[in-house]
Amino acid sequence: MSGHCSFKYLRAYTPIVLMPSFSVVEGLSTMAVRWGAMRTNPLIGLEKPKRQPRRRYVSNDEYTHVWNLASPMVRCVMDLAMLTALRRGDIFRIERCHITNDGLYVKPGKTQSTTGVELLFEWTPALRNVVGQALSLKPQVRQWVVCNRKREDVHKERVRQCVAAPDGQGYCRRRGY
Repeated sequence: MSGHCSFKYLRAYTPIVLMPSFSVVEGLSTMAVRWGAMRTNPLIGLEKPKRQPRRRYVSNDEYTHVWNLASPMVRCVMDLAMLTALRRGDIFRIERCHITNDGLYVKPGKTQSTTGVELLFEWTPALRNVVGQALSLKPQVRQWVVCNRKREDVHKERVRQCVAAPDGQGYCRRRGY
């Protein structure tokens, strides 16, 4: 690929889309300096584009439409997110041992290394219903409240695949969840 082609290729993308690629190249450059292959990192001091704050939120109609297409387990994830305002990763890490008589006990991942905040979501009828519904889905013997049919914890990529499943019903036949 010539320099002209690569510039033309990169120009088609917005700066925010290129940020992960920039991070990889920056890391490689840092390692090259450490290993002695480069004298200095040319990317040090380069300004990264600022991300604009989100101005658009999902409407109730959009949420309902996606919820109707989703599989039962993905519906539980969506309902837990609405009721607790937890991040996806935190919802995927909820284990059965986090369910107490007082409520749902969660340690958010982003605060574990800083403040170590621990949250207790007291039981409401809606929260108790969603957690009960998630636990009633197969497989019955599992560590995670939200998991796939192989008893594995769920990752965000798997959720995206199931919501946009090929059969239009929110069930991904190939993957089994």
